[in-house]
Amino acid sequence: MTISTENVAEKFRLYSGEEPDGNEPVREALCKELCRECAAWISARIRPELTDTEGTESERNALECLAAAEAFWQLAALDQAAAPQGVGSGEIKIQLGDRLGAAQRLRDEKGLACRGLTVEDGFYFGTA
Repeated sequence: MTISTENVAEKFRLYSGEEPDGNEPVREALCKELCRECAAWISARIRPELTDTEGTESERNALECLAAAEAFWQLAALDQAAAPQGVGSGEIKIQLGDRLGAAQRLRDEKGLACRGLTVEDGFYFGTA
């Protein structure tokens, strides 16, 4: 099953609100690279019995959505690490929204939609 990096980038733009306009080439390159990396990461996590199949359109779409949500979460994490959560001065305080939390919830939901398509990360106690 093949994941389209272009489709991942389009979904990422919808989730994140990031639009390439040429004004911030470094940020645009970062977003493009995050989409490429996350598409490759999700491709590597596709269950072995599904990797050689064509897959349905809905399966490919779900995996591309997961890759885009992962890229959005990574961008939000990078942004949060580089910027303060709030700014205050005297009686005025500006608090930033919880973009990272929203990205995490989106990533979790997209991950649930891909259960059965990807390899699970959990540790399993039992017998084979």
